[in-house]
Amino acid sequence: MISVEWFEKSRDLSQAAAFAQMIKLKNQFSIKISRTMSKEFNQKD
Repeated sequence: MISVEWFEKSRDLSQAAAFAQMIKLKNQFSIKISRTMSKEFNQKD
């Protein structure tokens, strides 16, 4: 039988994993944006 405590822990872990994934995607997205911005900025010169 799965204890409530174990369930709570696993739920917290999955939420933490989802949060970490979200941050990772957000970082990749902002890196992509900054690269695109710098490319456009360099082309203006």
